This record gives sequence, C-alpha cells and structure tokens, in this order.
Amino acid sequence: MVSTRLPNVARAAKDGVRDKAYRQRLQSNGITMLDAYDKPPQRIRDLLKDVLPAKPIKITGDIDTAETRAMAISGVDEGIVKYLFQSLIRDRIDRSRLKFVGNKLLDSLRVPNIPGQDRISTPNPDVYLGYRHERFDNELQGLLGDHDRNLAKFAFLDVELKGDAESTLGGLWAATNQCMGGAATFLNIQNRLQSTLHENSLIKEAEALEPVIFSVASNGTEARLFATYSEGEGNFTMHFIKGFLLYDESSRATLDAYIQHIIDWGTNTRLPAIISALQALRESGVRGGIPASPTISGNGENEDPDSSKIDQEMPDGSLVRSNAGTQVVPEPRQTRSKKRAAESQQGTSKRRKATGV
Repeated sequence: MVSTRLPNVARAAKDGVRDKAYRQRLQSNGITMLDAYDKPPQRIRDLLKDVLPAKPIKITGDIDTAETRAMAISGVDEGIVKYLFQSLIRDRIDRSRLKFVGNKLLDSLRVPNIPGQDRISTPNPDVYLGYRHERFDNELQGLLGDHDRNLAKFAFLDVELKGDAESTLGGLWAATNQCMGGAATFLNIQNRLQSTLHENSLIKEAEALEPVIFSVASNGTEARLFATYSEGEGNFTMHFIKGFLLYDESSRATLDAYIQHIIDWGTNTRLPAIISALQALRESGVRGGIPASPTISGNGENEDPDSSKIDQEMPDGSLVRSNAGTQVVPEPRQTRSKKRAAESQQGTSKRRKATGV
C-alpha cells in the first residue's frame, strides 16, 4: 500500500483547506466558485465545448471498475487514490513536451494573495501538468526569468486527491479548495504573460492565450471536473463542469476521455500559443524577463496561512521549519499598464534582494 503519511509541516499547511471558512478566505483573495445557477462567459463556454465535446473519444482497452467498486463499499485511503490517478495521467502524456509533477509545493510568489487579507495556503498539488523547461529555447528561457519557477511551466491541469476512508479528513470539500488555490496560482502566471503582451501591443498573441486552467478533485469513488477562468488580473472564477462515479463504467470512461482531451488541448493548442507569445515578445525587443505580478504577497517561502514560520524544502525532499524573517510588502495594484509594469519590475527586484534569488 502506498504510504499516506505526510511530514508534520506539510500536513499542517493543508489543514486550513478543510475548514468551512476557507472558501471565504479564497473569496477575499479574488478566487470564487461560480454559482450553480450562473454560466461562464460565452467565450469560456465555447472553449469548453471545443475541448470537452459532447461525444468524447473512446479510450481503447477495457476499464476495470472492480477495484473502484470495492473502494466504494469499503472506503479507500488517500495514498491509493493518488497512486491510481498518478498512474492514469502519467502514462498518457508526451514526455518530450509535457512534464508531470506530483506532491511539490508551488512557488508562493505566484499565489494570488491580496495585501491586507488572510493568506491562502501555498498550493501543493497531488498532480499537475505543464511543459518541460527544455521545450523553450535558451532565449525564451531567459525571457521567462523567474516568472515561473515551478517544475512544470505554464501548468494547465491541477489534480487534488483525497480518500473517503474513516481516517480521512476533508474529502471533496478540501480537495476542491486546494484546486481553487492551485488553479488560480497557475492562471496568475499566465495572466502576467498576457499583461506583458498587451503592454507591448501584442494583442493578437495575448488573445490567443485562452485563460482557463482545468482541475480534477476526487475521493476515489467520485471525481469532479472544474475549469477556472479569469476576467481580469486578480479575479479567478471556478466553474463546476461535471461529476463522475468512478465505479460506474460509463462514467469512468467519460472522465478518462475528458482527461485525454485536456491533455491533447494542452499539448497541441495551448503550448504552441505560449511559444508564439514568447517569440513575439523576443522579437519586439523585450528584455529582462516577464515581470512578476505586483498583487502577489509573500517573499518566496512556503508559508502557512496564519504562521510566522516557513517550510523550506531541502535537496533530499524533506521540509525544515525556520523563521520567516522580514516580509517584503508588495506594491498596490495599479490601473495604468506602464506604471504597473515599472512597479512590478521594482517589486521583483526587491523580492530577489530579500530572498537572495
């Protein structure tokens, strides 16, 4: 059986997402769940219709639901759910272009915390998919700079997993809260790229970047598919698309097909658009990398939401807790693009000095 034990510091960072009030904390930082009676904007609905067709592809091979039926009867630990989903996704990707990452804290500088609000936890996705660093040539890598320091660049799929056994805390509520924070963080990274494109009058390239991140939350017997979109920097809305029963063969087949469609979209549509955008920035003479968002708080440590301590990841993967030190106060949001770009570059310089990056 796969071990589900987490280091105390990592587990502590996840406790907040189980709280009933955590959804309000997300909302106070610009991250909301779309009401069940509301619909996403038309352009988002059109995108979802293209990526997730009414009649999805058929996945070859038989789908064995006996194991998931047993899970529904007797319950399942979180570690088993992680193993099943990680195996499902890892085996489907083109590893020359995509990078699969599991159980790694994201760069807290990109978490969209708003100054003066209670901080949300630094996301630690069970699975996320993005692009390999090597897919961008040396000059494009230089353009990125420290803009996206996550292991997989410009991630587009975030997966959060729980068990439903008696010993498991949180369930789908906690997994969904984690998806909201992770998707908003990934979308925040893309938003800064789009802002930089607009500031350099590269409107066509900016509009080609579809502002959507997909998420899956599961407890081993049920899975829920979400899409998070943005209608402006600092605002993130998660839309519940559909739920799936993993012990039902037809429902499980649809989920598998949708995941494949999302992977295909991320590989064949989104990646070329991002590369084209970066190439356009290079040709326009942009130097010094894409500035970080001035709305982001924190100083780069993996910080618990209500703690003066931080968790530092060591080379062996262990986590060590130490004092947070001096926190850099982020600059306020600006409405004018030129002023925002100048101040965000200044904020990036301050954070680098504070963190030694």
